[in-house]
Amino acid sequence: MDRYIRYSKIFCVILLIFSSCTISCKNVRDKKNTQRELKEVIDDILGKKVFFPDTIQFYYSSSDYVLDSAKIFNSDYIILTYLDASCGNCIGDIKDWGTIVPLFRKYSVPVVLICGSDDDFAMFDYLCDLGKISFQYPFVLDINNKYLKNNEFMKLNEDFKTLLVNNHNEILLLGNPIRSKAIKDLYLKEIQGR
Repeated sequence: MDRYIRYSKIFCVILLIFSSCTISCKNVRDKKNTQRELKEVIDDILGKKVFFPDTIQFYYSSSDYVLDSAKIFNSDYIILTYLDASCGNCIGDIKDWGTIVPLFRKYSVPVVLICGSDDDFAMFDYLCDLGKISFQYPFVLDINNKYLKNNEFMKLNEDFKTLLVNNHNEILLLGNPIRSKAIKDLYLKEIQGR
């Protein structure tokens, strides 16, 4: 009987180890498949145009902005990023974007924050009035929340909501340079033509 219990325990341990190996191999396979699928999606997105709804409006939070909207959209390169203006954490990202703007401004590349909102921009407008939000460029308000609908790929991954586009609105790069030094370096290389 003692022997039976010991063999049962050994069998359970072996079964547990085998199961763990099988599961971890599956996770590695799944991760590789996910990475491959993500790469295919990115390859499909690059070179396509980003679409702007005709209902966007420009919002100037202060009078000390650097460029007006016409000059922004006539730039050789533009960094576009989508923010949910009804989300407190997302609005907090504006400060991070403000710190990176001077780096890209050296190369005449404006950063455009496209803001969508579920609350008709009430919180956003209130914080701007209080002076809690300031940015060197005008904000683009997506009044009817059509920007994400027009650009479905952005819903696949949070990093797809930030783009480097050329003056024809063709997508050159994807990713958020305030969250990744590697992405920031890629943007700079593309802008500098290296």
